[in-house]
Amino acid sequence: MNPIASLFFRKNYMTLLLSLVLTLGVAGPVSGQSEGDYRSRQTGNWNVAASWQIFTNGNWTDATGTPDHTAGLITILSNDTITVTANVTVDRLVIDLGGTVRIGPSDNLSMDVVNTSSYVTVNGRIIFTGENYISGAGTFTLAPGGTIEIGSANGITTTTTNGNLRNTTKSLSPAAHYIYNGTVAQEVGSAYPNNLTGSLTIDNSSGVSCGIRTITNGDLNLVKGVFSIPGSGLTRFRLINSASLYRSGGSLSGGLGSGVYHVFYQGES
Repeated sequence: MNPIASLFFRKNYMTLLLSLVLTLGVAGPVSGQSEGDYRSRQTGNWNVAASWQIFTNGNWTDATGTPDHTAGLITILSNDTITVTANVTVDRLVIDLGGTVRIGPSDNLSMDVVNTSSYVTVNGRIIFTGENYISGAGTFTLAPGGTIEIGSANGITTTTTNGNLRNTTKSLSPAAHYIYNGTVAQEVGSAYPNNLTGSLTIDNSSGVSCGIRTITNGDLNLVKGVFSIPGSGLTRFRLINSASLYRSGGSLSGGLGSGVYHVFYQGES
């Protein structure tokens, strides 16, 4: 290309580029956040503003209020524990891996998932003390690897009238972790998933009872109290395939049925 043609090309290229910039503008940073979203700022109580940050005018800033169902997405970040000490309503709540929501210690507190499109998703941990519960028309999801600590005498049920999960739709992963650590005798409950590949932990000195359920490749952890297994044969709780039984305390009442599994035993019988 001769020098005159080259100069003409560069001049027209720069003119075209300038025209595109003026027409389209310069793209700013891409953000997955929306105005009015909340995230945890530090460990603290839900109803304390210092526990939160809010996304406003394109930036995260310390909140002056606390979130409810009128907020955008509410996220509990890793390493933060948010404690619910009064009834709350939510539209969209996500607990990140490493994050925790504790509902309690007062009894009969509720987190209401208000609409059919509303949800609570647990990738981290949710703790229910006593008879505190999730309610409402929305969906509660315990994701694979997530953890739920269950305090209700009725455990987790498919109904909307008792247990720690009283909302309409429940999605409970078999690859999650279920801990029963109430202060009264507990039933595992009808919503507890079959063919568990995560873990079931019994940590209740008052005891826990479980009917027809199976752990296939997951763990049964006996920490405290008696784990009662009613029924016989295929109608009882069973460990099969590559399941493992870890015992550091507590005991079993009833058999585990037929199957091949690993046993790791500590402490006195």
